[in-house]
Amino acid sequence: MKENYEDPKAQEEKEKLNEWIKRDNERWEEYIKNDEEMIQQHLENKIPFQTIDWANIEKTTHLGETGTAFWQTIQFVGLRVRVVEYSSGYLADHWCKKGHLVHCLEGEFTSELEDGTTFYLTKGMSYIVSDNASSHRSISKNGVKLLIVDGDFLK
Repeated sequence: MKENYEDPKAQEEKEKLNEWIKRDNERWEEYIKNDEEMIQQHLENKIPFQTIDWANIEKTTHLGETGTAFWQTIQFVGLRVRVVEYSSGYLADHWCKKGHLVHCLEGEFTSELEDGTTFYLTKGMSYIVSDNASSHRSISKNGVKLLIVDGDFLK
């Protein structure tokens, strides 16, 4: 019969590894529990109270026909909230049919409807439109910063 002798140092390392695995599993269980709660809230279309530090939300780049748009996006089930900055000389590369609630935080811009009607908005002004109600696009001569909310409530 062969006896099993393990090096004491190897045994100590094995115990440390097992302890680390146990702690890691406990952290994952807590994370999964929190994640399950968030998933359930999303399935119920409930958004728990939370603050948004826009400085920590990644910016994505979207090229216009001219100029550039920078989006910071928070996505929920049926709801999207964005801070969008259009560069100077921005012209959207498409006619948008999506509904939005748009609020001008800084600067000024023009919202043009497909029929040629234009609306000039400055800091503190807003517009709202439902999905498929009026195709529109944004134009910014000197740059603008907007808060844009869209989602299922605008269908």
